[in-house]
Amino acid sequence: MNPNEPKKPSVPPRSNRSESDFFSKKGNEPRVPPGNPNSEERNAKRLDTLYGHGTPTQEQIIVYIILVIGLIAVFINPLVGGLIIGAVVGYHFSSDIIYFLRNVGKLFNNYDPLSYIIIAALLIGVFVVAPGFFIGAVIVALIKHILFYSNETA
Repeated sequence: MNPNEPKKPSVPPRSNRSESDFFSKKGNEPRVPPGNPNSEERNAKRLDTLYGHGTPTQEQIIVYIILVIGLIAVFINPLVGGLIIGAVVGYHFSSDIIYFLRNVGKLFNNYDPLSYIIIAALLIGVFVVAPGFFIGAVIVALIKHILFYSNETA
């Protein structure tokens, strides 16, 4: 062996298959045992089930479209864009918003006065910068709560 010749690392093969077997295999060909007749049917059912979970509903498609419109509108008119995005947030998180508004006193029960001042300043600052998000979210959450949940909580 020549000392100037670089050493080739000895790497064990990963499998018994040759390179020609690897490259002749089609990428979308299912890897199932050849003697199992129901395997193709099971794979088709699994794919249909997986695809069924991944398809959005009509409500989700509408929400996505409205969110895109709101995001575009934020750059053109921040108040209108904020109202649109806030409305979508209010619709989606209405029960959480109503719960928070009903229990706001319990959430900040054991804090010192400085913490109340800091939280109030934060909320006022965010409301001044982006009032549309708050207004849209609260209005739509209240409307949804009144229309759909008023009989359940009474």
